[in-house]
Amino acid sequence: MGYTTAKFDKTGKRISPAMMSVRHNGVLIHDKYVLPSVPSSAKYKAGEAGPLYLQDHGNPVRFRNIWVVEKN
Repeated sequence: MGYTTAKFDKTGKRISPAMMSVRHNGVLIHDKYVLPSVPSSAKYKAGEAGPLYLQDHGNPVRFRNIWVVEKN
């Protein structure tokens, strides 16, 4: 999964959105997907690392061998 953080100007206005690319079992399923804006009440600030949440939709699920690679 590749992730690009949102970019902000000196006044705090967003000039480019956060995006991600995701591969599932080696297949590209999201390429440069634009992530929705986070409400200003969120406890994480732009550019800071935060948690990664995985959905199970109420069904038994196992996750294994998940790689999160920091992009330079």
